Amino acid sequence: MGSNEFSLLLQDVVLRDPGGMRNVAFKLGKTQASLLRELNPHDRRAKLGVETLLRLMEVCHDVRPLEYMAGKLGMRLEMLPKGEERGN
Repeated sequence: MGSNEFSLLLQDVVLRDPGGMRNVAFKLGKTQASLLRELNPHDRRAKLGVETLLRLMEVCHDVRPLEYMAGKLGMRLEMLPKGEERGN
């Protein structure tokens, strides 16, 4: 999976959200147009930042982008047991 495929994965995360793209964009504090630009691999002037990526995964309850990145680094994710502290 290259950068275009990662962008497609991010688009899929947004499109599969039950609230729809408009809802995701709103929760991220962006317009739909801005979010679409940031997810577009061919738009060199607008890119999704790491803080927005983290918020996107939180809003959509979808960690596939993180799983992809971990896999690229030869790692995998593991859920914390209930009750263990999570980061802020």
